[in-house]
Amino acid sequence: AGDWLTFTANFLSVPDAALAGIAAFPLPFIAGTVFPLAWRIVFPEEQNAARAFGNMFAINKIASAAGALAAPFLLVPIFGIYRSLLFIAFGYAVLATWGTRRPGKKIPVAAWGVPALFFVAFFGEWTRNPMPVSQEMKASLLAIYQGSSGVVSVVEGTSRRLVVNQRTTLNGTERALRSQLHQSWVPLFLCQDPKRVLHIGFASGISAAAALRLPIGESVSAEVNPAVIEAAKKHFSPWNHALFSDPRSRYFPSDGRKVLRDQSAPFDLILCDLFFPQQAETSNLYSKNFFSEASGKLRENGLFVLWLPAYQMTDPLAGIIVKTFLEVFPNAILIRGNFDPLRPVVGLVGSRQPIDLSESFLQKQAASPAFQNLAAESPFFRSPANFRLLFIGDLRAVAKQFDPYPTNTDDAPAFAFLAPEETKNGKKLIGNSLLEWSGSRFLDASFPSCHTGLSDPPRILSALRAGNYYFSASGAMEPLAGEAPENAERRMERAKKAFQYAEEIWPDADLVPQDLGR
Repeated sequence: AGDWLTFTANFLSVPDAALAGIAAFPLPFIAGTVFPLAWRIVFPEEQNAARAFGNMFAINKIASAAGALAAPFLLVPIFGIYRSLLFIAFGYAVLATWGTRRPGKKIPVAAWGVPALFFVAFFGEWTRNPMPVSQEMKASLLAIYQGSSGVVSVVEGTSRRLVVNQRTTLNGTERALRSQLHQSWVPLFLCQDPKRVLHIGFASGISAAAALRLPIGESVSAEVNPAVIEAAKKHFSPWNHALFSDPRSRYFPSDGRKVLRDQSAPFDLILCDLFFPQQAETSNLYSKNFFSEASGKLRENGLFVLWLPAYQMTDPLAGIIVKTFLEVFPNAILIRGNFDPLRPVVGLVGSRQPIDLSESFLQKQAASPAFQNLAAESPFFRSPANFRLLFIGDLRAVAKQFDPYPTNTDDAPAFAFLAPEETKNGKKLIGNSLLEWSGSRFLDASFPSCHTGLSDPPRILSALRAGNYYFSASGAMEPLAGEAPENAERRMERAKKAFQYAEEIWPDADLVPQDLGR
């Protein structure tokens, strides 16, 4: 009750609290009738109240333990969530009807009407989809998978996607495809001779499978939702086939932190793939405790990369994450996963050793056969000059700017308390908001987290600024719904100017507007 009142006071308005109270009222009301009803069913003529109470208490404990085991391990895997709820409702209805009997009299046939309705509804669920996909998605439903972690839908419109509990969209095969590939390829480009790679939260498996196109020795992947793994395996095989077939790949249907702890050998690269703020328990994957565990599992020059869905972040949320990240990793930089203004993805890269951004290292990586093959799919691997456009800034250089934000830990999950409210009402870091958030910070040619070699710091700053102009151009090229033709012309003119500024600042790059992609 105390937790509920605290939650109501902090996160719900008065009308919302009233609505929640009305919605929750039937549950305690019905729960209050269970014990008297059970007494009547089991002991209708019991004279010894103490014995009756003791027996009832024992039966209740045994049944509670059996139910706690049967629901997640038996009912939900067999029937799914909605059918399981109907099955349980049917059982309660039978007990309630049985409780209406009188000694020496039969229960009226009409009294079995309510149990019969639940029985019909339960079997009716076998003939229809338990959770239709919302019309807003404008996509057809391919399959539904149910488990103790929720309902996973596979939908397809312009893109094939995974949707968890009709709310959270995981990955996609159209607009988000290059971003998912980059989430493996960009960190691997920064990694020196990677042998062991860990992916936490692989969802559709596209990112994890992308890493196997490079000459790594072993890939370990973790996904906490077994239904997501099943859906990914059956419906995304054109993109993730290697994840489930390559002998270098091992995957675990388990919590990422547990998989990390169970691994004895260190990793060259640990990748965390887009943990959405509004999802339950996400805060644990943005905590100082987790970052410390991950740092301890890295080789001396290994990299830890935390990809952020900026389009679901706000300044306070991002500030908490960066502040927490900097308390663990002495060297930290910020990189891009894409140039999509509406669904931007950015990555925090942390290491115990300086991160190599020298011209000689980037030249070596770009000249390798593996990345030359990938250059046909992503222009950012065609040259070091193109790759530098993905660099947003050195977080260690601006660490003091994040001092006002709280640190997120397992015991004090500041992120968990703030994320639901911020992602609902806050200003998301998309388009110009993201440019303002990053561009106002990384103004100086200071890169304490990096090994720059013979590369001139002002030259690196030029590439950073050019990347911001390219992102601005990408945003200006984004069509607006229902805009007038003259507005579209002005918008495209802004995009052209931003692109020209980027070329003037960083003439070494050879991008064209189509290369920005999504």
